[in-house]
Amino acid sequence: MHSLRQRELTKVAELRERGEEVGLSTLRRMRSRLENEGVAGLIDGRLRKPATGTSRADPRVVEAIAKVAGSRTDEPTVSAQVLRRRVERLLVAEHGPGMVRMPSRAAFYRLLEAVSTGQHLFVR
Repeated sequence: MHSLRQRELTKVAELRERGEEVGLSTLRRMRSRLENEGVAGLIDGRLRKPATGTSRADPRVVEAIAKVAGSRTDEPTVSAQVLRRRVERLLVAEHGPGMVRMPSRAAFYRLLEAVSTGQHLFVR
C-alpha cells in the first residue's frame, strides 16, 4: 500500500524521466482539477474559451446591448449614455422592472466597446 504522497512523488519522477518538468504542487493542482472538473479541467484555462470582454457580465445585458447595437446600423452616432438608456428600456420590456441589474456606467461602456467593436455606434 502506498500513500497518496508516495504516488504523487512517483508520478512526478515518471514525468520528469519523460522530459516533462512538473513540480509536485503542479501535479497536485492538476489532480484536483481532474477530480473536480474531469478531463476538461486539465486543459489550460487560457485555451478553453477566447476572451470576449464580456465574460463576467450578465448575458442578458450583453444580449440587449447587441440588439440595440444591431438595430442602429443606419442611424447616426449618438452618445453612449443614450445607448445605455435604450438598453435599460429593452431589459425592462423583456424581463420586467428590476429583474436585470445594469452594470456600473464604466462597466457598461466597456461592454458596449466589446460588443460593438468596429460599428462606430456612439461618441464619447
